[in-house]
Amino acid sequence: MSAKRQFPTAFLNGAGRADTPCSPNPAEATFPTPFPTPTAFANPALLSTSVLDGMDTLLVVFGGQNQSWLLFEVTKLFQAIDPDATITNFSAGPAAGQYVILFFLVKNNKNPEKLADFRLALEERCRDIPRNLPPVPAGRPRRFTVFAPDSPGVLFQVCGKLKAHGLNIAKLVGEADVRDVDGKFVPFCELRFKVAVPAGKEEEFKAFLDEVRGFAQWEVRLDPRRPKRF
Repeated sequence: MSAKRQFPTAFLNGAGRADTPCSPNPAEATFPTPFPTPTAFANPALLSTSVLDGMDTLLVVFGGQNQSWLLFEVTKLFQAIDPDATITNFSAGPAAGQYVILFFLVKNNKNPEKLADFRLALEERCRDIPRNLPPVPAGRPRRFTVFAPDSPGVLFQVCGKLKAHGLNIAKLVGEADVRDVDGKFVPFCELRFKVAVPAGKEEEFKAFLDEVRGFAQWEVRLDPRRPKRF
């Protein structure tokens, strides 16, 4: 039987800033200063980077609109800075209107000592993310689940495909999973998406699904019914 661990849902309790002590569980993270209104931020904005106490893990908090584009740009930057950086945990929470807060836990299992350099580079190069992201498109909600080997770049690849087809993420939940593959236990990730498919974009959505199914060892399942709390 596979062992599953649901990614925690992070709730926004205040403002993040570099060097702010926080709990190892992002769901319990609290920050002392209230966030200004989302409109006060550039779109997108790096809100916080914090090394978690007693862990070789970096908590990164971004804010912005249009999750597909923002996730693609952020994960692309992660890959450009350090291809070995792995997102071990991810969650998103709405702040106001179409503005969302994205929480990432990032590790480097191969070279943990490189995490400090990653943090400095991220704070410097976050300016590389385009400032004028497209507006969030409205559309019919469609739900699907992606199963893929747990490795760096999975979220980046899926969000890149969504971005290319003009589809925005309305909600995303992830789980860690372990599967038996040819007698070996292999780490897998399970990503459950709800996306907005605008009118006239059904063929784009079908093309997106076909492309993601083309990745080796990846599986995509459509969820015809709405799961509980999703």
